Amino acid sequence: MAFKRGPDGKIIETPNEPASDPTRRVDRRPVGGGDTTPRLGDPASMAPRGRPLAANPDADTESVGERTPRQVTTPSADAERTRLVGPVGRKREGAATAGDMAEDPVVGWLVVINGPGRGQARAVGYGMNSIGRGPTERISMEFGDAQMSRNSHAVLTYDPRSRKFYLQHGGGRNLTYVADQAVLTPTEIATGTDIVMGATKLRFIALCGPEFDWQDS
Repeated sequence: MAFKRGPDGKIIETPNEPASDPTRRVDRRPVGGGDTTPRLGDPASMAPRGRPLAANPDADTESVGERTPRQVTTPSADAERTRLVGPVGRKREGAATAGDMAEDPVVGWLVVINGPGRGQARAVGYGMNSIGRGPTERISMEFGDAQMSRNSHAVLTYDPRSRKFYLQHGGGRNLTYVADQAVLTPTEIATGTDIVMGATKLRFIALCGPEFDWQDS
C-alpha cells in the first residue's frame, strides 16, 4: 500500500500502481504507413531488389510481358543462284552483240602478222566495218599502236550481193597501204591481202565469197 496526504491534510492509503511489463512490446509505427522501412517478417522485405512481389502471393511465377518472336528472313532460291558465270566486260558502243552476230555472222578475219598485237585476230561482219584503235570501233585494234587512228583509220566493207570485199580510206590524216600503195578510194581486196596501218601489218582472210555465203540455202 502507498500513503499520501489528501486535500484536507489527512493521510490516506492508495493502491499500488501496477509495474510496467518489460515483455510488452509497443508498436510505435504511425498509423497510415508513414514508415516504409521493411521489418523482419514483412513480406515486402522478401522481394528481390528492383522487382516487387507479384500481386498474387500464391502465384509461382510473375508475368514480365509477352515477347514477340524474332522473324528470320532466309535468302530465296533465286538470290542464292550465281548470276555471273564469267568475267564481266564493258559493252562497246557500235560493237556487235551476241544477238547481232546471230543475224550478222563472221564473213572474214583481219589477223595481225606484225606490230603490236601480233598473233591476234578480229572478225569482219556484213556491211561496213570501221577499223581503229578505239574501243567503239566495229573492228577495234586496241594493241597500243599510237600511229593508228583512234576512230575510223580505214573501212573494210563486205557486199553480200556481189560477195566482194572493199577497203577504203577512213577520212583521217593517217593513211592505209596495200602493196605499198595508199588506199584513197574503195579498192577491192581478195583473201590473203596484206594491209598496213601505222606500225601494224594485217592479213585479210575471207570466209565468204563466190563459193560460200551465209545466205545460201
